[in-house]
Amino acid sequence: MHPLHSDENGGGGFALRVLYSKRTDDMSVMHGTREIMGLGRLRRLRRSARGAAVCVVGLLVMGGVSATVAQPDEERRVDARAVEILKRSDEATQAVTFVRYEAVVSGTGWMRDFVPNVEAKVLLGGKMFRAQQRFRIDMTIRPVGSNKVRHVTAGGFDGAFYFVDHDARTVVRGDNYDIFSVHARRFVGARMLEFLHPTPFDDELNGQRVEYVGINEVEGHPCHEIYVAYSQKAPDSRWFISTRDYLPRRVDRITTNPRTGQHGTTRLVLTNVDVTQPKDEKKEIELVVPEGYTQNPKPE
Repeated sequence: MHPLHSDENGGGGFALRVLYSKRTDDMSVMHGTREIMGLGRLRRLRRSARGAAVCVVGLLVMGGVSATVAQPDEERRVDARAVEILKRSDEATQAVTFVRYEAVVSGTGWMRDFVPNVEAKVLLGGKMFRAQQRFRIDMTIRPVGSNKVRHVTAGGFDGAFYFVDHDARTVVRGDNYDIFSVHARRFVGARMLEFLHPTPFDDELNGQRVEYVGINEVEGHPCHEIYVAYSQKAPDSRWFISTRDYLPRRVDRITTNPRTGQHGTTRLVLTNVDVTQPKDEKKEIELVVPEGYTQNPKPE
């Protein structure tokens, strides 16, 4: 799936004044609509959430920074081995109905100055119409250029959402995404929504350029590295697909600073991936309010 652009209330993890999505109707999804999403809407949402970690378009317009994207007149180049691996990953990822993993979101190269470091423990459940409804993410957030560290939990189950600020010892509940405020951009970046989509790697399989790079390790786990330049106007990506279970373990969104030529990425790394379906998914995700925590009208 290709990336989305975000604003301060949306996706990527740093405050650039750009739209949350390439498609304005995705705004209603991120801001809490409870309508049932059709396949087309979910596909747009999946594309949106991937780019939630990138957010470079506002800077591109205002500061001269560009994403690395395929040009529409380029000849399509597709590596048969890369396509076969992506097909196997698409099949394996489609089969997932529940996943837990640990995630790290970070910037590399010049993007280190824009992407806050987020460490998270993530639970994702549901497929299709429930894709935005069942999740729990415990996060440690380290903003760029700040010594302040925040500890928060965001989650929801079928429309009952919650946000916990562990530093302030407060809990917020609500029926839409508005309760998450600016923190939505952080937890969206930690979610690998490919796990929730019925066709996880259709954008990659239809990319303008799909190249097999080789086998490289992600935190000690051997992975197939695949480079994708998308047919849509979106940043190129490097995918790291497990050689064992063919589930994704890492994705890098690539951006280039035209002033210096320096490359940078927004990186999402997954470890301790477990796709065991729990006996009681609701019990795994629902919030148990910690003792001594109080209700607060909205997160700070």
